[in-house]
Amino acid sequence: MHTFYVQAILTASLGGILYGYDMGVISGALPLLSAYFRLTPQQEELIVSLLYFGGGVGAATGGFLCDRFGRKFAILITDVMFGLGALWLYSANTVNGVMAGRFVMGWAVAVSGIADVAYLHEISSVWDEKEEKHDGEEDGENDSAISRNHTGLNAVDTDDGNVQEVKNNEQCQNGCKRGGVVSVNEACISLGFLLAYGVAYLIGSPYSKGADQHPQQYRRHRQIITQQQESQDNISGNNLGEEWRTMFAGGGLLALLQFFGMLFMPESPVWLNQMGRRDEATIVTQKIRGVSDVGAIIRSENGSRQRQLDRGQSAGATSQTGLEMSSASSSVDPSSHSSTSNSVENYEMHAKTIHPFDP
Repeated sequence: MHTFYVQAILTASLGGILYGYDMGVISGALPLLSAYFRLTPQQEELIVSLLYFGGGVGAATGGFLCDRFGRKFAILITDVMFGLGALWLYSANTVNGVMAGRFVMGWAVAVSGIADVAYLHEISSVWDEKEEKHDGEEDGENDSAISRNHTGLNAVDTDDGNVQEVKNNEQCQNGCKRGGVVSVNEACISLGFLLAYGVAYLIGSPYSKGADQHPQQYRRHRQIITQQQESQDNISGNNLGEEWRTMFAGGGLLALLQFFGMLFMPESPVWLNQMGRRDEATIVTQKIRGVSDVGAIIRSENGSRQRQLDRGQSAGATSQTGLEMSSASSSVDPSSHSSTSNSVENYEMHAKTIHPFDP
């Protein structure tokens, strides 16, 4: 596979890690949140479920966002929302703040699941495109820049006269299996869950690791937090029991990494074609394929489109001329028609004069 193609796959698949991490991090953070805010069972259930409420809103709006503004733009927006949600949760000092942050994260999780998969699917589809040999090779050197699937390879004339060839069977080996590319995102989702559990285990307090494993530390931990809450101490200034903030902040770091990575990735060529931006789509397609010089391709495709347009105009003019000639030949002069009729009548009268008894 080409290096740039691999970079695009890995960068977009970071959204899968974000998806899994933010879905799984609550399992380690909830015990700490419950102890910190002295949550009731109903509040715990609401904090967990609000991510799914946000996901419902994201599922309803994510498709429109991707279609209207592009796959890359949608991924960047989800990264921003992931970062805002992580920051909101990290700095939350009330239960309502935690709930709001969870809702925002849920929206980002749902839209990420739409945009990342669409992007991966469409950048991998460039290997499946069937290219046809351009007609009218006699029109110029630039017009014959690309020879297509008849020969089993794509040959592109570069500016220095060299020929860069990409075989079709190599293209299929490199990336036409879109299912394999999309499965990378699924693997990253599982990796995100595993990462969330690992972070919870490493930085969680004894309480988050289980009261059965550390009963004495657990009881002491609960006693100190309860005393501080009852005396209205500034708990936010004490690091005891605030490991949940770091857990939520981890998702923001992943979002930041994907955001800056996607800034250097192209938009989906499929979406660009749908928007009528064909030259940009061609550049992106050839960049993903690893073709270094796309100038000749742009010139050749522009020339091909111009030839097709000229050919269509020529065919239209020929058809119009033929139609006019047909119309002219089918029209008859009335005086000529009258003259012919008179000649026939005179002939019949003359025949009856010669043979009066003939019927």
